[in-house]
Amino acid sequence: MNIIISFLLLIISSNTLASAILQFPKLKCSTGTLQLNIVDVSFCPLTSNLERINFLGLTEKTVTTLNNGEELTIGLNPPDISISNLHKKFNLTVHEFFLSLYEGTLKTDNLGLIKEAFDIDKSNKMKVYKKGNVFAFT
Repeated sequence: MNIIISFLLLIISSNTLASAILQFPKLKCSTGTLQLNIVDVSFCPLTSNLERINFLGLTEKTVTTLNNGEELTIGLNPPDISISNLHKKFNLTVHEFFLSLYEGTLKTDNLGLIKEAFDIDKSNKMKVYKKGNVFAFT
């Protein structure tokens, strides 16, 4: 019996910095606004105050909005910039790397340092959102 309880505690404690996989959040903005979502962050400028929206480049996924004189730019960083291709050091895809980090199964002696680099701790748990085959790690 002690072995079973110890095993359950090991499973529970190894995943204390993660939460259940969630569905993508529903729309949050009200009527009369433009909604820009990045998984669990929403930007809802009033359409009457929105001065400009630019989609920069045809192949890059970048958008800039100008709202009441304040500019917001949202862009996609490739893995070589955003995570310094860390996933390749473990011979994993980006998806596999973040899923292993989320599950606490990344095989490394430096797991604590990697979580610290991504600011994952008890007060800032990693979240995973899923819609069909698309995952978002925050």
